[in-house]
Amino acid sequence: MEVRDSRVTSYSGQYDAYVYKVNKEIEDGERELASERTKLPSAVVKPAKVAARPVQKNDRAMRKELKTLEQSIAQGDEQKRALNAQMMTSTNATEALRLHNEIAALTEQLTEAEERWCALQEELEGGI
Repeated sequence: MEVRDSRVTSYSGQYDAYVYKVNKEIEDGERELASERTKLPSAVVKPAKVAARPVQKNDRAMRKELKTLEQSIAQGDEQKRALNAQMMTSTNATEALRLHNEIAALTEQLTEAEERWCALQEELEGGI
């Protein structure tokens, strides 16, 4: 049994089956969030471009930040995969909980980095 977000979920099977199902739910949930972020609601209309703004020195800084964010996102994804693999093989409940909490914190950091990347990308594309 698992208590999460004021809800109780009952899983059948051994601990390995539980860990597999939880990881599957995490992966499925992230995919849904990622697809929702890429879709714009039909009510949202981008304003027409009036004129391209001149290239600013700030663009260079934004592109540098984009590159740094891309690297940190890639590293975070790799860390997350490694933690998930460790959690799948862990037989100690305390260790599995610690790994789960690390994965949750890492997921939050990745989400923030991805949102910042999207914002920078839109800002740069708006100037083209």
